[in-house]
Amino acid sequence: MRRAITVVAGILVVGMLMPAALAGGWAITTFDSVPEEFEAGETYTLTYTILQHGRTPVDVDDPSVTFTPTGKGEPLVFEAKHLGETGRYTVEVTLPTAGTWDWEVSQGYFESQDLGTLNVADAGVAAPADIGFDLMQLVRILLPLAAIAAAMYTFRELRVARRQDATPEPG
Repeated sequence: MRRAITVVAGILVVGMLMPAALAGGWAITTFDSVPEEFEAGETYTLTYTILQHGRTPVDVDDPSVTFTPTGKGEPLVFEAKHLGETGRYTVEVTLPTAGTWDWEVSQGYFESQDLGTLNVADAGVAAPADIGFDLMQLVRILLPLAAIAAAMYTFRELRVARRQDATPEPG
């Protein structure tokens, strides 16, 4: 019995220490800014910071940004350069063709961070103009106007009804 209690206690102690042993092996990358739209053939300079535990800037070996055409094609790897400050890097990227690209950043000995998917426009093709007007804006304008028109109609009808009630009948 005593031996069973010792084994169970040992397992519990090891189980409690495991999260502490596994902690510390992650990082995130934050970009200073990313263009709203990428255009094929254009070169973009991206600057970023690698943060261990999401807080502390950390230097890593061989940082890079990788772009892979979604579903097909060979990945393009762009090597990043250290900027001199701890955890700060810059990379120049040029995507040769339009389409959808998956991208990720290599964080040295930390796991790579998936950055999602980019839509790259054809060279020289402007993005559709954003006229800055959508359906909700239209509703926000028309709804108050409709309420004012309904109120005016109601008051007019009430005034006509009062006149008819106030007019003496001939007789």
